[in-house]
Amino acid sequence: MWLRAKVSTRLIGIVVADITNPFFSELVRRIGSIADSLGYNVLLCEADHDPAKELSALRLLASHRVEGVLLAPTGPPSMYFEPPISNFPRPIVMIDRMIRESRFDGVSIDNRQAALDVTRHILSLGHVHVAAVAGWRHLSNTTERLDGFRAALAEFALDPAEAPVIYADFRQDRARELSRDLLVASRRPTALFVSNNEMVIGAMQAISELGLACPSDISLAGIDDFPWASAFAPRLTTARQPIEALAEVPDGPPLRFRWRRVLHDVTAIEGPERIAAPWWRHAGMPTRDYFRAEDSEGRRFWLYREGLWGRETMRPKWYVHGLFG
Repeated sequence: MWLRAKVSTRLIGIVVADITNPFFSELVRRIGSIADSLGYNVLLCEADHDPAKELSALRLLASHRVEGVLLAPTGPPSMYFEPPISNFPRPIVMIDRMIRESRFDGVSIDNRQAALDVTRHILSLGHVHVAAVAGWRHLSNTTERLDGFRAALAEFALDPAEAPVIYADFRQDRARELSRDLLVASRRPTALFVSNNEMVIGAMQAISELGLACPSDISLAGIDDFPWASAFAPRLTTARQPIEALAEVPDGPPLRFRWRRVLHDVTAIEGPERIAAPWWRHAGMPTRDYFRAEDSEGRRFWLYREGLWGRETMRPKWYVHGLFG
């Protein structure tokens, strides 16, 4: 059974798949800085791409009575529609990977567009034999980036079904191993689209070990920049995720309102309105019923609910979803 906090602990939990990945480490650093400026502390957990470890981390965070969790999901979508995650007692916001049609909000880049742009760049150089190095099959950022990759191929009148795809699970060692197999095939691709920074390193290792040169023998472009990318000669072509924007939602409410449950009296309610999450519309999140509410202190909120509601006050399963007005 989950424990419920009756008082503010001013703790926020973060669960990431791999803290050694420069994308996650920089994202956590920026979130921690924002949280600190608002008087919150952060508890960080690593799932190591393991759904069982993710569940263990959520249990740990619940035991510390965090006020909300930022979660980079690692499991299949079905995992987030069932207990214990579906009835987690505090708000969860997905980061980087979305769980479509779930009750959880989230923030991410437009993965399809990023992959589309990177692949267009590769194809504009004249390549026709392009392969993709992708992440975990069940994660939204994998499928969305592959959608963009295949859409670009179709734009250039190439058959997406003929483009090889290897699933290296967002891991450097796995990308190195599978890229080697791909590059010694009888019909070797002339370019690689690689869908994250760790796998870019693995693919570059495979290219080097086979005595190939980039870009004269094979071109490579990917998603996610990393601090030492400038050490490669020639420079790598990558699409950098806007980590600052992911960590600090533009024009959003203070951090304390993003994850805080409504524990004070509500004096007025209007709605519901069937809309997308107010400040995450760009993330493509599903719509749900939102209410406009005002509390006894004159603050006005967007609210969404996950349970029944009372006539005078909000019960615990109502959540603040931002300020308006």
